[in-house]
Amino acid sequence: MNRRAFSLIELLVVVAILGLLATLAAGAFGSVTQANKIGQAGESLLDGIEAARQLAAVSGRTTELRILKKSGDTHYTGLQVWFASPEEHAARRIALPESVVLIDDSTLSPWLANMSAGTVSIGGAAMAYRAFKVRPSGAIEPAPLDPNSLYLTVAAAQSPAGSTPANFATVQVNPNTGRPLLYRP
Repeated sequence: MNRRAFSLIELLVVVAILGLLATLAAGAFGSVTQANKIGQAGESLLDGIEAARQLAAVSGRTTELRILKKSGDTHYTGLQVWFASPEEHAARRIALPESVVLIDDSTLSPWLANMSAGTVSIGGAAMAYRAFKVRPSGAIEPAPLDPNSLYLTVAAAQSPAGSTPANFATVQVNPNTGRPLLYRP
């Protein structure tokens, strides 16, 4: 007997297998996309620290990197370089990618607790911030209590509190040179 067509059962099996593969691929694609966003956030944080250092050295003025969150929010989602005196912004505000935040946890971002706090109005919106200053000499203020605690961690906004996220990026500042370094697991 010469068969020239597929049976209905054969077609349904193929469609089911293709649907399963598409579902698996979509989940993997979402993980890759989230990992890229976390990497971008880490790079943005590193670039902000580097910009504050360079601007302080070039201008001869103390700069301040402010890590921003909208009033009422629980997570920090942006950053901006300011001149410390007279107070004026020195660069545009950088928003972290959607669904990625700077983790406000003393074990994952201990430097954040040592920074000064305040509020500022940006574009008519009240923003709370944590900040550190960079002197033209490269010195960081406030000086860290523990020089090995100069690091900040970014991760997905839905990361469980109190534990190390599965995917994150950490920026650490060398206490001797002031240079930031990005680490990814």
